[in-house]
Amino acid sequence: MDKIKKILVALDASDMDRTLIPYAKFLVEKIAPEKVFFVHIIKNFNVPDEIIKDFPDFVEKTLAEREKIIKDKVEKQFVDVAVEREYIIRTDQTTKFIMGFSDNEDIDLILMGRKISLPTSEVTVPRLARRANTNLLIIPEGAKPVANKFLVPIDFSDHSKLALQLAYDFAAASPAGEVICQNVFNVPVGYHYTGKSKKEFEVIMKNNAKKSFEVFIHGIDVKSKKTKTKVVYRCDNDDEPVLDITQEAKKSEVDWVVIGAKGRTAAAALFIGSFAEKLINVLIDVPIFIARPKGSNEGLIDFLKGL
Repeated sequence: MDKIKKILVALDASDMDRTLIPYAKFLVEKIAPEKVFFVHIIKNFNVPDEIIKDFPDFVEKTLAEREKIIKDKVEKQFVDVAVEREYIIRTDQTTKFIMGFSDNEDIDLILMGRKISLPTSEVTVPRLARRANTNLLIIPEGAKPVANKFLVPIDFSDHSKLALQLAYDFAAASPAGEVICQNVFNVPVGYHYTGKSKKEFEVIMKNNAKKSFEVFIHGIDVKSKKTKTKVVYRCDNDDEPVLDITQEAKKSEVDWVVIGAKGRTAAAALFIGSFAEKLINVLIDVPIFIARPKGSNEGLIDFLKGL
């Protein structure tokens, strides 16, 4: 994993910030980035021209007031934390601004919250998950800042290799680091033509997955011999691999689920894969890290403008 030098934390001045700010502090202490941007977009800020004319400093004062509120909350948490911080307060479309800012500032990680019991925000998590041009960590409200145990769904592809490497990088920083690799396979249609029963063919598919994993893991730097590795194989009998992953995440009480984004071109970047999209929508109470290779969405903003 490339070093995470710049982090963007998307705050909304709601109770969600009580989760995000401590989590941001935890990550800063864990990975020591060079700079953190705390970004807040004021929603529904429609001021009539007449008001602007009569009170020309209205917008400026509003932004300054909101910046003070955000800054006070952050600084109370970041006491004695040695990292450069910058506060960005804007009136804009949140997704559009975050994408553009992330691209311009070469952000390595976006940290955003997922509201569960709180009112839904303007920016939906799946939308930013599809369109973010860098790594994205989605934190559910109330999540405790901890990162010891990681679940990585693997299909032996390049994007799952990226996710697994990132999980090992983070796990190595923890004395209790553990990575759970889960491969969900299925028995192909037509298995009966082989003369084998479904149960027999399930064993064949599992053994094949085990062999693939042995080759796959050789391309990963586990970073620390102290990191525990567990491999889970699950046959998907209902054509819903997302449910298998969700069940494993909750059963093993993992701290993060780490997945790799498929998109490597501007057009493909709009689609992180149907599996990933479903997982983001279903697994709402566990932090999800979406790993993207640097520059994988280059040109995405221009592409979006042409849609």
